[in-house]
Amino acid sequence: LLKDEAELLTQQQNWDSVAYVCIGSYLKNDFHLPLAQAGLSKAVSCPLRSTLDKRTQIKRSLEKFERVIISIDGLNRNSMGNFGLSPGAIALIHDLAEAKDVFVTLFGNPYSLEDFDGFEQIEGLLVAYEGVKESRSAAAQAILGRLPVSGRLPVSIGDYFPAGAGMLTE
Repeated sequence: LLKDEAELLTQQQNWDSVAYVCIGSYLKNDFHLPLAQAGLSKAVSCPLRSTLDKRTQIKRSLEKFERVIISIDGLNRNSMGNFGLSPGAIALIHDLAEAKDVFVTLFGNPYSLEDFDGFEQIEGLLVAYEGVKESRSAAAQAILGRLPVSGRLPVSIGDYFPAGAGMLTE
């Protein structure tokens, strides 16, 4: 956990005011399902390489929600092309963060966020590394307050998060 300004992980949530955007993967995965079971009512998916029309459609569908949990998944292992994280996906995160409390969970290489310049805009960031069942499930349980977070970042993400950064929850 690198950031939690809105205290998403420590406060009870009114899940009617929280939406979920899955970038790069499918819905009803091991991250989404526990959130849905907790009462999350709105979920949409977005490809890693989305069109402006798709991003506009997503933003409109989320107008009534105060908070948005975004997962970034389906990245590749190739640093060329930013591990598959497209400028369009980054633009969607920026746009949502301008109007909403946004909490991002990254299921991939933290270096994929090295050129991201919107850390001040987002309320929270959890780096879960791999988009595997165990990581998705653990991240969801952490967001629901059922699992403590104690990891530290082994590498720096640009100038914003140095190696060793990390917050602890109980």
